[in-house]
Amino acid sequence: LKSYKFGSLAGEASIATLKEAGIRLELVSKDSQNIMRLHAGRVDLILMDELLGWYLIRKLYPNEQHLFTTLDITFEEMINQSGNPNWDSYLMVSPEYPNAKALTKRFNDALKRIKENGVYDDILDKYGLDLSP
Repeated sequence: LKSYKFGSLAGEASIATLKEAGIRLELVSKDSQNIMRLHAGRVDLILMDELLGWYLIRKLYPNEQHLFTTLDITFEEMINQSGNPNWDSYLMVSPEYPNAKALTKRFNDALKRIKENGVYDDILDKYGLDLSP
């Protein structure tokens, strides 16, 4: 991977791991900037949530979606294969946020419901995502 230039969002947890591995990084402050830099050929790969990436591609380049693709393996899977910790994404709520515990419970309950009634799978299908292990 050292021959490629990576684009990432400043402040991402993965930056330290990439730098330690000698990966060339270009950091930006907005996810849309990474999509634009990838489209322009200024970076070879970007680290981004897949759902967000496809949303931004459809928004920024609605007639050029065919120019983009994703790898068959996630960055987290690559890191885990090398023995590093898992960096799955989670919803985080500040304990200072009003009713943080109630909000977290409400979110978890709603997520459980949409998984049970099939809506979650419909969303994954709609965006062509396969999250099976």
